[in-house]
Amino acid sequence: MKFLKSHIVFALAAMAALSSCSEDGYWDQYSEADNKFSFQQSSVSYKYSSPDFPSTITVQITRDDSNDEATLPVTATTDAAGISCPSQVTFPAGVSCVEYPITVDAASIPFAEDITVELAITDDDTSISGIGEITVSLYKDFTWNYIGDGVYTTNIFGDQWPQPVYRAQENPHAFMLENLITTGYNIWFMLDDTYSQVQYYPLQATGYYDEGDLTYYLPNLSQSYVDGDNVVFLQQLAYYNGANLALLARNRESITMPAGWNN
Repeated sequence: MKFLKSHIVFALAAMAALSSCSEDGYWDQYSEADNKFSFQQSSVSYKYSSPDFPSTITVQITRDDSNDEATLPVTATTDAAGISCPSQVTFPAGVSCVEYPITVDAASIPFAEDITVELAITDDDTSISGIGEITVSLYKDFTWNYIGDGVYTTNIFGDQWPQPVYRAQENPHAFMLENLITTGYNIWFMLDDTYSQVQYYPLQATGYYDEGDLTYYLPNLSQSYVDGDNVVFLQQLAYYNGANLALLARNRESITMPAGWNN
């Protein structure tokens, strides 16, 4: 404890010395007016089913000095259609936290795609130790309806089990396998209009960790197919670091669909 106290005393003394240096022009003295605002976090993610997707999503911004009214410029960047963001936000006098609104036209947001909105304030407007940028991630999920249990067979993991299968209310060709490899990790895919080919199967986390690394599924679609009630994938299990894939295993996997799945 004595060691800690001595270091605190030293730090306070050093801060005092630095402040006194500003009189000689070597150091800039801290000014509250130069360090005002901050986002409360650097990233946030929202996932909604289609019927529940909100028309407005808010991000909180705080400030250090709430005495007077203040207007803060905010830069918003996104490639997504249906997203609109104001170029500034106003703090009423006496208010230290406001909600910045992101307006969303839910009908324009594509299903099952990661949408990002980048918000930023300038360095000059960011408080000391504050957060000047935030990434807002949006995901519009299908409304999944249970259609019965099928049977999943995996040669990668050498196992077989009854598998709950769901169908998208908004798209009858989209199917979801609940908790496929690990609880909490659903896998979904889409067939073509005739239910005869695997049309889409995005990179998806399995929830299975290999030597501490999360693994992902990404099948070879050109060698995946539908045979009667069996949807067969040339499945690839891989590591993913956010930019590159490293293949861990490749083998056939299949889901035998429940009765009436393509009606």
